[in-house]
Amino acid sequence: MTSHDDQEQRGQGTHPEAEFGNTVPSQNAVVAETTPHKPWYRRIRWWGWVLIVLSAILVVFAGTVGTQALLVKHHEEAAIAVVKDAVKKQRLNDLDGVVADMQKQTRAARDITNGPLWSFTEKLPGIKGSMRVVRMMTDVVDDIAQDTAPKFADVVQSVDVKSIYRNGSINAEPIVKALPELETAAQSLQRYTEEFDRIPTPRIGIVANALNSSRGMLDRADYYMQAAVDEYIPNLPTWLGYEGKQTYAILAMTPGEMRASGGLIGAVGTVTITDGKIEIGDFEANMKFAGDNITARNLSEDENRLYREEGPMNLNYDVRDIANSPDTVRVADYFRAIWNQTEIGKDTELNGIVLADPLMVQSLVKVLGDVTLPNGTVLTGTNTADFLVNTPYKDYPAEETDAMFGTVAKACVQRLMGDLDAGKMAKLASEMLTLAHNRHLAVYSFDPTMQQIF
Repeated sequence: MTSHDDQEQRGQGTHPEAEFGNTVPSQNAVVAETTPHKPWYRRIRWWGWVLIVLSAILVVFAGTVGTQALLVKHHEEAAIAVVKDAVKKQRLNDLDGVVADMQKQTRAARDITNGPLWSFTEKLPGIKGSMRVVRMMTDVVDDIAQDTAPKFADVVQSVDVKSIYRNGSINAEPIVKALPELETAAQSLQRYTEEFDRIPTPRIGIVANALNSSRGMLDRADYYMQAAVDEYIPNLPTWLGYEGKQTYAILAMTPGEMRASGGLIGAVGTVTITDGKIEIGDFEANMKFAGDNITARNLSEDENRLYREEGPMNLNYDVRDIANSPDTVRVADYFRAIWNQTEIGKDTELNGIVLADPLMVQSLVKVLGDVTLPNGTVLTGTNTADFLVNTPYKDYPAEETDAMFGTVAKACVQRLMGDLDAGKMAKLASEMLTLAHNRHLAVYSFDPTMQQIF
């Protein structure tokens, strides 16, 4: 029989074991807390470090290659900017400096693409083809800058610009005389253009677009240069009237009565070129070229059926109606048929036509300067078109209205021939292109070679 004291002793005897068991976890926690943690970089295994290093190398490599690509783009754009700036500032007296500046930029781009890092990228799968194409492009562009550009600069410097324009006439002889040197430069351009055209198209779109865009510009430049050497320059004496007078009819259109080619022909004038001198003749009323006996008789079967037999307009196809066709070639054919029936046409060969409306004359005034009429009226680059369309019919006698167009045109041509400089010619060319695009101006020559220009 167990006493109460024995039970207390047994109970007390179990306490040390229980207390010991309870203290074990707390001791482990203390040990864990007192054990120092390893730094994060010591917990990374060796292969992790290898991956980190490789990633860093790839980032640096990609950044370096990207930087080089941007530098190449910058140098090529800078080379183009040099040429544009030279044209804008008319640095024709410093062509050697212009060429040297351009060569500096193209050579810098070439040095990058022929460096060791770029060469290494040409061995990497996925981009090697595109990197090779960029190198080939910079090589050809630099060859053009180093070899072709100096040849063209020498040609320009060999020609005395002042001798081209003298005493109000354009002298073709200095240009024709420089033709052999120009042929050499053109051959150089053709050789590098063909080399550029052989560059394969890469897979990366941005590089392919740059290649195709550059190829298009270079091909056009080469085409026009070869045409200039083979056809345009040899024909300059003929076109400038040194081998016989050239006569073009100016068909003055009025937008008051719209036609497919621009407007009704209100007056007809002439521009003649003789020994390099350009002169504007008198403008005659359209009725001098109209009437039952003076019409275009060379209509096609369809044109005759649509516009004379069945159509609602029933046109007479005298000079007033010929602008009905949207095709300048057909308008020229119509007018030549009419011209040959007139007194002037029987003795004068027609070499081409010029279709022009008042906006064309206004552009001449805008570029060449204001024109003051005999009565003191000042025409500017903003009011000329409105004046020609409205004022002559309100304030001038009927016999003077047709001559007004020619009066302003004559003044502009006289000013042009009296002060022929590159800046004005460039502005005038820009204006004419815009006018032609908007159908305010059209030119057609019956000379097959000159047709290619217009």
